[in-house]
Order: sequence, then structure tokens, then C-alpha cells
Amino acid sequence: MSGKLRAQPKRAARKAKKDSRATASLSRDKEMSQKATAQLDKNARRKSERAEILTALEQAHREELERIHLQHAEEIRQVEAERIEIERKLNQQKGFYADLADQYKREAKQWTAELLEAKDLLLRAAEERAKIERRFLHEAIQMLREQHEQQGKVSTTISRSNSGMADHTGKPAVQAPQSGKGAVLPTGLDPISLSVGVNAMTAEEKTLFEVRLERAIKTGGVQALITLLENQIAGRSPQFVAFWRLKAASVALASGHVVDATRMADIALKNSPVAFAVRGAVSACDKAPVARLGALPEGKLTIACIMDDFTLSSYQPEAVLHQLTPANWKAELEASNPDLLFIESAWRGKDELWGNKVGHTSAELQGIVAWCRTKH
Repeated sequence: MSGKLRAQPKRAARKAKKDSRATASLSRDKEMSQKATAQLDKNARRKSERAEILTALEQAHREELERIHLQHAEEIRQVEAERIEIERKLNQQKGFYADLADQYKREAKQWTAELLEAKDLLLRAAEERAKIERRFLHEAIQMLREQHEQQGKVSTTISRSNSGMADHTGKPAVQAPQSGKGAVLPTGLDPISLSVGVNAMTAEEKTLFEVRLERAIKTGGVQALITLLENQIAGRSPQFVAFWRLKAASVALASGHVVDATRMADIALKNSPVAFAVRGAVSACDKAPVARLGALPEGKLTIACIMDDFTLSSYQPEAVLHQLTPANWKAELEASNPDLLFIESAWRGKDELWGNKVGHTSAELQGIVAWCRTKH
């Protein structure tokens, strides 16, 4: 019993010791649990803070990307707008130049058509004039030929009388001048030998002399024709002279020497009674030019002109032409003092100086017209 009593304090002490140990263990566990909880809370707070930071950074990054995206989008929009504007201006320029090219093509086509039409008109006018000249020249020749044939009998009678007088006196009745003496003609182109005072030829002599005239212009040109003619008509009657001058003019005209033929015909008709009929017929066909030309001392107008080469070559035989230039037109007008101003719708004009100036009524063209209006 006493032993049990002694054992109880020991058991109580061991129990108390065990309980204290358990209490200490529980206290440590609780402390550790608190520490773990605090650590977990701390870690949670750190994780939350980190998540917030990450979220903030992500938001800031997202906002920055959005800002950069908007900025680039604006720049792209501006560049695209500039590109569209440039394309619009380029298309506008293309359209303008295309319209300008079409306009130039139409104008060039129109100018070409006008030029061709003018050339055709000039050619037709030249052909018609040549026909009229040939017709009137042939009519005049025919009239003189008829007169010549009518006077042939009288001339033959006179020549026989002169020959009879020469037989009695030993001298010819008329000494014919040798106007063509010294002129050199090709072989076989001598004049027909006629007695002094004879102003008519037989049919055979006429045919032979006509052949010689044609040979003369073919072998020696107009000069040979004129030389042969002058040798033949020296000392003959005016009707004989006019007849063979007109015949020679007809030969020259048939060979294409229009200017020389016209000059010979004018000389032949100058003092002939047929001249009035011929001039009247020509005047009826072309009154204005003939009247104007006839009123001038030399028979030609002085014309200040702006022409292309074709027109210039067509009008040169008919008038005294003075071509004007854009730089010196005033001095040229004052020097030439023209009777007439002739401005063609020229393509280039003299030395190609009038390109695009006539059709667009340049300042030089207006000055020329104004100067002529003040002078006439």
C-alpha cells in the first residue's frame, strides 16, 4: 500500500511532464501553424501584389500597343490619302494630256485637210488657168492665121510687083534688117528663105517652119526658139510677125514653158487688132486680177506674205512676194511697202519660223494686220 502511494507521485510527475511536453508540442505546432499561415498569407499577398503588378504592366503594355497601333493606323491612313490624291492628280494630268493630244491630232488633221484642199484648189486653178490661156492663145493664133491667109494674096501681089521692079532696077525694093545675125543655131534650123517684101508662106513652107520651131525648142530650149523666130520675122509685116510669134508661143506652151509662152504672146498681141478681143475674153473670165495687174506699171502686185513653200512657188510667177518673219516683220513691211497682205493658214512659213503662230493668232500676226490697216 505504501509502495503504491510512493509510486503515485512519480506517475503524476511523469504525467505532468508528459502533459507539459504535449502542451509544448501543441504550442510549437500552433506557433508553426501560425507561422505557416502567416507565411501563406504573406505569399498570397505577394502573389496578389505580383498579379496586380503583372496586370498593371499588361494593361500598360496593352495601352501602349493600342496607342502605337492607332498612331501607325493614322500614319497609314495619311499615306493612303496622299497616295490616293497623287493618283487622282496623276489621272487628271493623264486626262489633260490625252485631251491635249487629241486636240493636237484633230487640229493637225484639220490643218492637213485644209492644206490638201488648198493644194487641190491651187492645182485645179492652175490647170483651169492654163486651159483658158491655151484656148485663148489658140483662138488668137487661129484668128491671126485667118487674117494672114486673107492677106497672103495681097502680099504675094506686092512681092511680085517688087520683084518686077528689082528686075528693072537691079536692086530690091525693101532692104530687110538682119535682126538675128550672128546667133548660133543647131544644124538644120535655119529660117525659111523668103524674098524681100514677101510676107506669106506656102503651106509646105509653113509646115517646114513649124517643124523647125519644134526642133529648136527641143534641142536648144526657149533661146533657140526665139533666135530662129527673130531670124525668120526680121523685116516682115506686123501681121506676119504676130502670126509667127503666136505660133512660137504655142510651141513653147506645148513644151511646158508657160511664162515664156505668155511673154511671147503678149509681145505678139501688143499692137495687133486681135489683142483687144483676146484681152476682153481673158478679162471676162478673170476680171479682178487682170484689172489690178493691168493698172500697175510692171503688171505685178507687191505682196507681203506668210506662206508655205508650195503656196510661195505657186504665186511667185504672178507677183513680187516679200515673205515676213516674226522677228523683223515691221522693218520688212516698211522696206517693201506692199500693195497687198496675203496670210495663209501656214504650217511653218518662211524658214519654219511661223509654227503655231498663224493658227493661234500670235502677237506678231496681230501687229502685222494692224500695221497694214493703218497704211491702207
